[in-house]
Amino acid sequence: MSNSMADTGRDLEINVETASAPELHKSLLSNSTLDAPKSDQTELDSGLARLETVLVFLGLDQSTSLKTLWAWLVFLVLGAAVPAVTLWATSCTDCRKVQVIKFELMIQISDTGLAAVSMLCMAYNLRKYGLRRLLFLDQTRHPLVRFRLDFQSQLRESFRLVKWIIFPCLVMKITREVWRTVYVHQGPWWENMLILIAIIISWLYVIGIFLFGCVLFNLVCSMQIVHVEDYVRLLEGTSDVSLFLKEHMQLRYQLYKISHRFRIFLLLAFLVVTGSQFMTLFETTYYSGTINFINAGVLHCPGGWCYPLFACSSKNYQ
Repeated sequence: MSNSMADTGRDLEINVETASAPELHKSLLSNSTLDAPKSDQTELDSGLARLETVLVFLGLDQSTSLKTLWAWLVFLVLGAAVPAVTLWATSCTDCRKVQVIKFELMIQISDTGLAAVSMLCMAYNLRKYGLRRLLFLDQTRHPLVRFRLDFQSQLRESFRLVKWIIFPCLVMKITREVWRTVYVHQGPWWENMLILIAIIISWLYVIGIFLFGCVLFNLVCSMQIVHVEDYVRLLEGTSDVSLFLKEHMQLRYQLYKISHRFRIFLLLAFLVVTGSQFMTLFETTYYSGTINFINAGVLHCPGGWCYPLFACSSKNYQ
């Protein structure tokens, strides 16, 4: 079975690559055949540069040895060392009303695990294909006004979605950490402030890595919807059977590539999220003490992991 699928994938790749560039340019009709003006091209390049800057900053772009070294160094510091040090600095064995160490460790391991999954999978894809090729933005195949406008719209929507996911969790995280740090850590105010800032920066870094892995998958799937809509217009506008078959093979090839590039990321992310949810259920059920917002508030923010996964998967199955 796997051999037959692999052969099919190779056949698709061969058939698509043998199609000539002019024929592919002619495949999309109506208002999709116009060349994009320079202003649209500049705006597209600006959006991609903005996305690439965020990916480099988060360590998802590891296309060079220097970027790889920087990414994993920052990940070890902000994703592992800082949470461990701040948890140790604010630990209190006799403060079960404001802190349950098991809850803290469980959520931190889950967050770091999801960030590691996203970094490993997205870094591999970006290193192997590059950002434009990963998003199927090959300029020889897509010199289309509507395609570029749709991509810019989807990119803006993705950044807006990330803000709406992070903002409520950030407010809850800051509120909870302020109460817990002030109550547990009886030190100077500046020391409490440093611990609080370190916790928030580490949390934003970890959640950002995972969310922008979801953003890349969301963008790829959203643009495939544009390809399918263009294929529908093609069916309505011409009767050339050979053109239908070539465009159909192109769509199959791209869907085949998306499946193979992102399936490990989705599978591992769903496993980590599901395991985290079950562990949360078991720990809160087994715990015999009082559960309140301060000692269990850390359990609420990771619930936001389920939403981006659902959003990405639902976009994939539209």
